[in-house]
Amino acid sequence: MSSWFGFGTSQTQPNLAASASDIIVKNAEIFIPAVNQNPLLADSLSTSVTTNAQKILDKDCAQCEKFKDKLLKNSAMIRFMMQNLEKVGCPLTKKHLICTPCDKDRAGGFAPEIGLIHAFDHCTTNVNWKSPEQHACAEIRAVNLSGECRATREFRRGNFQIAKHHQACVRRRAILGVKMLPGCETGSVAEDAVRVVWDSCFNDTTPFDEIP
Repeated sequence: MSSWFGFGTSQTQPNLAASASDIIVKNAEIFIPAVNQNPLLADSLSTSVTTNAQKILDKDCAQCEKFKDKLLKNSAMIRFMMQNLEKVGCPLTKKHLICTPCDKDRAGGFAPEIGLIHAFDHCTTNVNWKSPEQHACAEIRAVNLSGECRATREFRRGNFQIAKHHQACVRRRAILGVKMLPGCETGSVAEDAVRVVWDSCFNDTTPFDEIP
């Protein structure tokens, strides 16, 4: 069994409303199929399962903290975003970037750059995260500017295409992000929201001069 950790911005930052932390992956449940499917086995092994699961979580959390320190030191993009958050009045420090277990709906490997771009948008435009259109705009910008749709990443996902690959990736992943909103999981709500705001939000590269 393995547990995945992702980055998020802490709710303790006074300049960011609590809703900004919707981007955080949190409150993980530990799923052990072989045990969950057998209540008797679950009862008899509950103590050892809890102990082993906690050890795995502690190990993964320690690895995530090391990864965070490395990114803060070596990632030019993360340093750039931290500097720009400070410029707009929402300074973040190491303590505001937390490692937390992903829930069952997220695969893990959460890109910290995406969280910082969400934080920047929330600080500068006061995003209503419950609005499909505003959430769609934030998702488009975050995916577009974070490097999430670099050709190498898309190739590993098996989604690489030559013509307009970047735009297709941003659109697809923005839709997936909006579908996490209650009421947007089914139907065309997410697709429609992304379509409505696409042009203005895809072309908005603030605080970058162009797509990194």
